[in-house]
Amino acid sequence: MVTPELSATPFPFPEGADVVEPVAGWEQKVARLQHEGGIVYLGAGEFALPTMLFQTKVHWVGAGPGITRVVSTNSRAAVLLASPEAKFEQIGFIHQSDKPANVVAATAGQASFDHCEFSGSLGEEQSAAGILADGTSIVTVSHCRFTKNQSALRAIGSSRLQMSHCESDGTQGCGISVSDGAQASISNCTFQHSGYAAIYLQGSKNLQVSGCTISDCEREGIVVAEKTVALIKANHISKAVNGIEVHGSPTLVGNTCENCKIGIYYTENAAGTATDNLCQGNSLHGIEIGGTTSPVLKKNRCLSNQGGGISVYQNAAPDIEDNDLKNNRQGGILIEDPARPKLGTNRFDQNAGVNNIVRVSR
Repeated sequence: MVTPELSATPFPFPEGADVVEPVAGWEQKVARLQHEGGIVYLGAGEFALPTMLFQTKVHWVGAGPGITRVVSTNSRAAVLLASPEAKFEQIGFIHQSDKPANVVAATAGQASFDHCEFSGSLGEEQSAAGILADGTSIVTVSHCRFTKNQSALRAIGSSRLQMSHCESDGTQGCGISVSDGAQASISNCTFQHSGYAAIYLQGSKNLQVSGCTISDCEREGIVVAEKTVALIKANHISKAVNGIEVHGSPTLVGNTCENCKIGIYYTENAAGTATDNLCQGNSLHGIEIGGTTSPVLKKNRCLSNQGGGISVYQNAAPDIEDNDLKNNRQGGILIEDPARPKLGTNRFDQNAGVNNIVRVSR
């Protein structure tokens, strides 16, 4: 994937550009250039500010996220966006105060970030982020990097988020949290070392996560909360407690969950479908289905898991058909009373247990 360049090579400005340098009076020069309606080019160095509020159209271009740095020591966000249209390219945004804050907060209008970096958000659990999308804001983030944040990005309210080809490394909370009715499309991103779930989705029907790589989470890779509908497609998840944890009704298609404790975990009242997913090499089960869940599982491959390929327990009643279950140490399908799965034709090979289906009475 493509991530921001942090080398000493600056992003080239157009010949003759009126570049703003980080010297006394830079704020006034920026204000003048914005009033004239042109692009504001920020040179190399640190542009320190308490908080900057944008309510008019703005377009800032820096020399690179490791070269041009907008730094805030205020207890609020470094940049507050409520403008009709705001564009930022090749800039590093940093929060350096010891007080809780988002690095950038958008509450209205359209905001886009391309080849930027966000660092230093502080807060409790999921309360602060590198970028906060709130209100009616429409936020587009591409080829950006998030480091040393409470959460990389948080979308709430009626906001809409489109995020692609970004990288989040080392969050204390979630990598991305989407809740309260916000809409989001997250694609081709990389998430590493999340303190909670890499991606947490709650409370909307317009959510999609595709083509992402997730690894080394302290907890879950992706969480789909209760009463949440989402499309989770073609993601690769490894080294998490549960690769995908399902409380809602998502569509899971073509994901790989490996080297986790459980590949895909259905709990509470979860439903939805899981098709063409690969769950392999997990330390317990490939797919675990509990609670009063009723998902439909078809054409999944559960291979070489230390527990069962598929484990069904409590009052779960899933449909399980046309799946491949091979070389699972405790059996192809484990069924524990009082669970009542509907079993169609599945394919078994080299699993433990009589006829590859193990029934346990409690």
